[in-house]
Amino acid sequence: SYLVKWCALPYEDATWEKEEVVKGLADGPDSIREYRSRLTLDQKRMGALPVGRRPDRSSWKPFEESPVYKADNTLRSYQLEGVNWLVFCWMNQQSCIIADEMGLGKTVQSVAFLDLIYQKFNVRGPFLIVAPLSTLPHWQREFEAWTNLNVIVYHGSKASRDVMYEYEFFFKNAQDQPIPGFTKFDVLITTYEMAMAGIEQLVNITWRAAIFDEAHRLKNRQSKAADVLKTLEVEHKILLSGTPIQNSIEELWSLLNFLQPQRFYSEEEFLDEYGDLTNADDVARLQELLKPLMLRRLKEDVEKSIPVKEETIIEVELT
Repeated sequence: SYLVKWCALPYEDATWEKEEVVKGLADGPDSIREYRSRLTLDQKRMGALPVGRRPDRSSWKPFEESPVYKADNTLRSYQLEGVNWLVFCWMNQQSCIIADEMGLGKTVQSVAFLDLIYQKFNVRGPFLIVAPLSTLPHWQREFEAWTNLNVIVYHGSKASRDVMYEYEFFFKNAQDQPIPGFTKFDVLITTYEMAMAGIEQLVNITWRAAIFDEAHRLKNRQSKAADVLKTLEVEHKILLSGTPIQNSIEELWSLLNFLQPQRFYSEEEFLDEYGDLTNADDVARLQELLKPLMLRRLKEDVEKSIPVKEETIIEVELT
């Protein structure tokens, strides 16, 4: 029998079905093949201890050409530059911020980076993606289009999350106890709200990397989301934000504190050092601080073929 998670239905509505019933479904045979293939890979993973560690930064070498991803997808030149920068930061054990303008593919660069360290450096996850609800399908589509990673979307009622935790999270031993250090999934995608609601299930996992989309959600020092997410054990953090230059100094410190709490632990000292910005020298010192931590590019600087954004206003009568 197979436990079937039905499309467009939550996990709490999953049902046990006999193999012949599943094979009779439209996508049943393909789903079974995918499940068995993933099971074989999982067994190989469990026998391939230890899992990959971050290589020494002295071995870093940028990719001159884009790796070929699933379905022969390749990166644009500026996206490859972004992935090279992400790998460089990862090797240097330095969490970072991608602040590219909207439309340059921050999601694709993030997905390509995770797949690259998975394939090239044997870092088998688990990876965490925290994003607004409206972007979850987009993240899932990009992973499916660019990678073969096993991705689950952690969302729904407590009953659904409990089913996911029981059947999708961990390998178990003969005593039905979770095996430490191994998750069935490679990537878990969730929202800020679900991460807070299910923190007791997520906090027991050591995340090899975590990506926080729309990271301006974390810039308020009274942010409950930031306080809760800080309790997660994360080896490497990446923040995605299209508007970091609009942040105040206080908000900037909140982001940096979330990113590297050991380094930016004191708001008072940070404000004493960078809070005035009364002259060009102060601005230059702040830019020098952010330079190794943040990648910020505009469309007109990196990709001339992208058309200029146009705005059309259509007036409609009230109805």
